Amino acid sequence: MMSKLIKNVDLKIKKSILKIKLLRYELLEVEEDLDKYMADFQSAVEDYIKLNKLEGKSLYNSNTKDDDFHGDMELEYSKNIKKAYKKIVGLTHPDKTDSLPEGKRDKYSDIFLKATESSKSKSVLGIIECAEELGISLDSLGTEELLCLYQEVDNLKRKIEHHKNTYQWQWGNAGRPEYFVHRYVKNI
Repeated sequence: MMSKLIKNVDLKIKKSILKIKLLRYELLEVEEDLDKYMADFQSAVEDYIKLNKLEGKSLYNSNTKDDDFHGDMELEYSKNIKKAYKKIVGLTHPDKTDSLPEGKRDKYSDIFLKATESSKSKSVLGIIECAEELGISLDSLGTEELLCLYQEVDNLKRKIEHHKNTYQWQWGNAGRPEYFVHRYVKNI
């Protein structure tokens, strides 16, 4: 029974890592689209104000994105994460990679830097990603790490939703963009 439970947690960890990767790509796509919409939305608002002779309206800077959500959930490291971190550093430390070919040495250097930064910021997710990249088994991870991954999934979903709820995003994806400009100007 215990073996089945451990295997189930391991599968959930792997599934969560894949979800996070997918959500990161979605977030990149949403942020790229939002960046495209920002300047055009600003121009549309300025044109609307001029057209409707609302020159006295103070124009809120619609080029700012609110980035309230960032970073991995910080968590006190479990023994399992400490052990994974030590394995990562043991394999990727610059003193240990001198004899490797340049390409592999560069890859290991990048992983070492990511692991070190993840350790400083107590990013369980960062350590897990480094371990996965090196093929270090995640079997020994448990519910504490799984909960951290769930938190990261939730954070990414909230950030994506936050961006999609901006006037700029709605304007850029609207069938009637003038409605969002009118609504925006009415609320500034």
